[in-house]
Amino acid sequence: MDDGLQLIDNDESLLRIAEEKGVIQAIKSDLEGAKPFFDGKGYMARYQYNHKRVNLGVYDSQDDAIEAIVQHRLRIFIRNIVSHKRDLTACVLIEKKYFIWPDGAIFNSLGIIMKPRLSNQGYVVIILNRKMFRVHRLIATAF
Repeated sequence: MDDGLQLIDNDESLLRIAEEKGVIQAIKSDLEGAKPFFDGKGYMARYQYNHKRVNLGVYDSQDDAIEAIVQHRLRIFIRNIVSHKRDLTACVLIEKKYFIWPDGAIFNSLGIIMKPRLSNQGYVVIILNRKMFRVHRLIATAF
């Protein structure tokens, strides 16, 4: 485990705030339909990240494997948010798996910042869940 994840493991306040803000709910909704692979010994906890397969080990049940994936992705989310110098208490969950801050920054459930574009009408727009949203409207409804 790298140092960034160990620091987050030791900071219980960040984990508690993330749970209150719905980060675990967002990660679970992002993992819908994903089932751990049974390899004869147990259930493999693995998922795709940056076009690479991340293996987290073998677990006795599907629920344990899914929980391992959720906890790992939670630590990745918090590490990415902290590296962008964002306050986790200021964000709001939108569209089941995205987080928005008052300044308009939007992150996905992995803590990766989403990049908005300009529409033909001059509005700043972003695509979430394959739908286009105007960022100013997302901010207004969230706050």
